Amino acid sequence: MKNQKDIEMRKTIGLIRVSTNKQKDGMTVQKKNMNELAKRNNFTITDWVNEENISGGKINREAINNLMIQIKNNEVKRLVVSSVTRMGRTLVENVKLIDLCEKNNVIINTYEENINTENSGGMMQLKLYTIFAQEELNRIQRRIKRTIKLKKNNGLKYNGSVAYGLFEKNGVLHEDEFEMKIVRNMKNLKSRGWSYYKIAMNLNDNDIPTKTRSDKGWAGEQVKRTLNYHYNNSDVVEYVKA
Repeated sequence: MKNQKDIEMRKTIGLIRVSTNKQKDGMTVQKKNMNELAKRNNFTITDWVNEENISGGKINREAINNLMIQIKNNEVKRLVVSSVTRMGRTLVENVKLIDLCEKNNVIINTYEENINTENSGGMMQLKLYTIFAQEELNRIQRRIKRTIKLKKNNGLKYNGSVAYGLFEKNGVLHEDEFEMKIVRNMKNLKSRGWSYYKIAMNLNDNDIPTKTRSDKGWAGEQVKRTLNYHYNNSDVVEYVKA
């Protein structure tokens, strides 16, 4: 059984999470916010755990695994996060960490939601926020998928540019007569066994501009995307013929 001195020696850990290498600056912001929260509530963060992408989408799981071991070993008094959404990558991870903290009497503080599980009802509030945060994430993901499909169905790429062979006028897509001749020629050459790269070189040799009039000219991947859009896409929109 641990004595009072052991209890007082338990750590207060700040958990920092970033999901991509582009969010490195977010680590600094999270740390600043958590230190502000600690100062406001008269405690000090003694240790930091950083869970971040190492490379190629791989996550530094060693850090979070070590944190969970410390919690199980009763070495942690308090866990501080910038937001409920930073506790884990999924709802399952969030719930697993919350349950572990609850089982081992670890206090959880969040900066954005201002949750303190030391307060009455704090743990219930945290669990509810976790569920709401996951539902909001699901809603955003569904909206993004709908947006991408809508743009695809309207001859648009995700970045909003009109597919080669078409042009937009007053919200209506029309067939570009010249570009569609090029598209049909691409298809003809491909049916004769030409590679996408060879077709691209042929277009460049004949000074056929790309949609964006890029100085780099055509590349094999652009030819492939164009043919796939017009001939291998079941969602292609109906457009006004030239």
